[in-house]
Amino acid sequence: MAVTGIERARLRPLSSAQSSIWFAQMLDPHSPVYNIGEYLEIVGPIDPQLFETALRQVVAQCDALRLRVIETDEGPRQYIGADPDWSMPFVDVSGEADPCAFAETWMHEDMARVVDLTRGPLFGYALFRAATNRLFWYARYHHICNDGFGFSLVARRQAAVYSALFRDKRLETGNLGSWFDLLDEEDDYRLSARYVHDREYWHDQLAQRPEPATLSGKPLARSGRFIRWTGHLTRPVVDALRAFRGAYEASLAQVVTTAAALYLHRLTGADDLILGMPVTGRSGARIACHGGHGF
Repeated sequence: MAVTGIERARLRPLSSAQSSIWFAQMLDPHSPVYNIGEYLEIVGPIDPQLFETALRQVVAQCDALRLRVIETDEGPRQYIGADPDWSMPFVDVSGEADPCAFAETWMHEDMARVVDLTRGPLFGYALFRAATNRLFWYARYHHICNDGFGFSLVARRQAAVYSALFRDKRLETGNLGSWFDLLDEEDDYRLSARYVHDREYWHDQLAQRPEPATLSGKPLARSGRFIRWTGHLTRPVVDALRAFRGAYEASLAQVVTTAAALYLHRLTGADDLILGMPVTGRSGARIACHGGHGF
């Protein structure tokens, strides 16, 4: 894809997390597995047109949502493009027998779309009306431009902009920063002694890592989509987790992680388990509305 001289001058390498995603996507270019999505239930009256107006302001302010990735002689490079051409479908599903199920079917079909990283947009939105005062806001991103933490940043910004427009008040933009601030931060880290120390530490820790354990006992297999099951903990279970957390001065996240390790041990018999999980790796000063990756 041809880029202008101005855009070429702004080309930057991908971050380490982005590079992993890009190379994996190139190995399977027709797979939608790197699409990530969620929907938020909104209870209360919402003006769909005003909601879309606010969302367009958010997209225009957020560098990560305007990223483009191209191949060059030096490897994949990214730049911030112009505001992409996109629409936000407003779908009234209130007349359906099961509005939520109907909306989720629509979302699953949209999640199966393959995104062109060179052209974009790297996101998609939709608003569903399930009842007079009940709506679902759906958001989809390619993982190369956003992650779970970025979801919350965009949602918070959307709520603030919509509220300001609804009250006919001016919202101070503030310093949202640039996507490239994160790249600069990673470059600084890679040139530091801390990076060398961290790399040696994890190289030693993972030198004798065990073979992956699976619940099925079969080798790992690639899936075209994520399988999610949602359940709710009973009050006695929640109380027990909180009591355990207090007794051992641990966070709830540590308790849940430990429980997951014990569960995997019981089902697989593996004595040495390594659990991988995404975590936030960004400083508070540079995460105002970047989206992107922190792992």
